[in-house]
Amino acid sequence: TTAALPAVLADPSDLDARSSMSCAALLAGLAMNVSEAGTEHSLAHSLGSLKKLPHWLTVGVMLLPSMQHDRQYVPERFERIADAMGAPQDGTNDGSRALRSVKEFLARVGCPTMAELQVTMENVPELSALARAGWIPVEPGPWTDDDISAAFTRAVQLATR
Repeated sequence: TTAALPAVLADPSDLDARSSMSCAALLAGLAMNVSEAGTEHSLAHSLGSLKKLPHWLTVGVMLLPSMQHDRQYVPERFERIADAMGAPQDGTNDGSRALRSVKEFLARVGCPTMAELQVTMENVPELSALARAGWIPVEPGPWTDDDISAAFTRAVQLATR
């Protein structure tokens, strides 16, 4: 559940929360094994490579910018994400509820901003080139070089807290 990680961060000795988090991590790994990694992984690899950051962190940082692009191709999937996260219906049906829910979750768990990671607009061209060079071709819709640069630009401009 989305409650497990914040609970573990608040109290690392909470064994029930740690158990729930472990189960969630297992399910996520199984799902990724079946479906492959998403676009956020391609973006995250270049960020981790350039700034020497752990992959789990860079995936979190790049999740929203990749979701902003991908939801235009499969909004119904993003609506399912929003439902799974308990987001209230708002009539939009365009996947934006999922983005809001993920943004709130990332803020709750203290996911840093690109500024906090010392990533600036000056890094965007290199990040984009690195991402394209190691692109994982599993995505719901096409990503152009401009889309990749736009995702990094959004990430640099995004404040998750």
